[in-house]
Amino acid sequence: MISVVIPAFNEEENISNALEGLVRQQTKYPFEVLVIDNASTDKTAQVAKSFSDKLRLRVIHESTKGRGAARARGFAEAKGDIIFSTDADCVVPPNWIEKTMQVFSKRHNIIAVTGAPYLNDCNLLTNTSFNLFFAPGMYGWRATTGHWLICGFNFAVKKEAYQKSGGFDAQLNAGEDVDVSFKLAKVGKIAWAAPKVWFSGRRFQKGFIRGVLPYAFLMGSYKLARNRANVQLSDIRN
Repeated sequence: MISVVIPAFNEEENISNALEGLVRQQTKYPFEVLVIDNASTDKTAQVAKSFSDKLRLRVIHESTKGRGAARARGFAEAKGDIIFSTDADCVVPPNWIEKTMQVFSKRHNIIAVTGAPYLNDCNLLTNTSFNLFFAPGMYGWRATTGHWLICGFNFAVKKEAYQKSGGFDAQLNAGEDVDVSFKLAKVGKIAWAAPKVWFSGRRFQKGFIRGVLPYAFLMGSYKLARNRANVQLSDIRN
């Protein structure tokens, strides 16, 4: 079986769209969905539970704040042999699971598959800038680190490999996916082949540069894998 983990903090306005994307999956693989309610103060959990009749769904409360804690809890609770990850403000395409699983089926040496997002809800300049520069940025990451970057909003991993790597650092409140990329790269090969997912542009409403700077800091700092004390940020779950 497959598990899909979605961390969520105050996402009552977005979680329905994320879950509808999973309802629309066209796949032969059975899958469960785990929404990790990360100490939300709104109706995120209630909205998520309304999908219990459409999905094999579990809503799990995680009181420790931070994306690292939420993802770590979800992956620990997951029952699937392959664990998928996306975010509560993303929408996956109908072929997301099926196409990603084909990569595992055809390339047996691959332990994880990740992929890009696309943006369409900001102004034309921001949308175009993000969609044009994301892929080159990822190729640059691979050229300098030797492996693809695991993107928390769009990846899947073999559970056995994830556990062997040590998994997400629950103490990180940001950059937990960057951190786990280094860990997984020591276990096996990561493929850049997952279908694109829609990615909310709410962090880019003030412009592409201002939106991308926090990500550039996290992704560009190799210290993330060596000195986690330097990457503890304010609560950026929104």
